[in-house]
Amino acid sequence: MNRDRATLIASTTLIGALILGLAGLAFAAFLREAAPINIEADLLQESTALPAEVVHDALVKAGFTSTLYNSGTYDIVVEKVQDSLEPRAIDIGVNARPVDSERFPNVVSLGTIGNIPVLIIARAGVTPITSPADLRGKRIQVGYPGSTAAEVGERILAQFNVTQGNSSLQSDKRSVAEAMVLSGESDAAIVMYSPYDDSHADFITTPGLQIVPIPAAKAVAGRIGYVVPVALPAGAYR
Repeated sequence: MNRDRATLIASTTLIGALILGLAGLAFAAFLREAAPINIEADLLQESTALPAEVVHDALVKAGFTSTLYNSGTYDIVVEKVQDSLEPRAIDIGVNARPVDSERFPNVVSLGTIGNIPVLIIARAGVTPITSPADLRGKRIQVGYPGSTAAEVGERILAQFNVTQGNSSLQSDKRSVAEAMVLSGESDAAIVMYSPYDDSHADFITTPGLQIVPIPAAKAVAGRIGYVVPVALPAGAYR
């Protein structure tokens, strides 16, 4: 990986959205006296787990009673916020995708609470990879089905004409995907790693691997609609 050229590791940044049931929480005084505030997120995804923990900790420090639950999928989180009359209704959901207003009319997004880059990590080979287009025809780990990394990653690849039709898009969980890239069984992996979490440093800094730059990142992000471009500083994952 070239650590001296920050412009070569421009990537898209996923926007983690905080969603709140319209019929749920109204006034701070009421909240402190009410039942525990239920927060739910997919705690297996870094894009939602970290922001959910931040919200939970902030509520507790402010004097509220807060309970954090793990959910399996995006739809489950939003549906529980949507239907506040269900048992163990969820007051706050942390989600890393846009909310369909027609499908979930009782849910509103309150804004961004965390940014986590979506990265394409590839085996460099003899010739450096300068664009996702260079991955056409290769074996790419896109993440497990239904994950945010998989959804955003496949949309990025599609804009560079990298699809299941001309490449091998694999869907293993992250630990398996990393191992397959390291062993050479896969050529690249789409991952979401926070620069503030150094537990992924060993994988990203492995000799022979590189972060694939995304040309025209602003245009790519605009077509997706709920991500923003960002240039990571050199050494961000050192």
